[in-house]
Amino acid sequence: MKKLFLDDVRTIEMVYDKSMESEFDIVRTYKEFLHYIKENGLPDFISFDNDLGLGEDGKIAPDGLAAAKWLVYESELDLRNLKYIQQTLWQQSK
Repeated sequence: MKKLFLDDVRTIEMVYDKSMESEFDIVRTYKEFLHYIKENGLPDFISFDNDLGLGEDGKIAPDGLAAAKWLVYESELDLRNLKYIQQTLWQQSK
């Protein structure tokens, strides 16, 4: 199963069990997310972080919601079998 982790700061072990680290490819920005999907196709599972911090220009970067909207409205990919989760800070405190 191909898995993608979109988060600007956190590591896999901060959200999931450390043993799952090798199962994920990691992207840190909206731009990297788009590039990954265009180059590798749709993964089976995506873990979305909502807040992706600041962009290179110092302004608020496109977030996980923007990435999800791109998948739905612009990617033209078949999303029917995609599994996903939106990460939250409460997961980190577990």
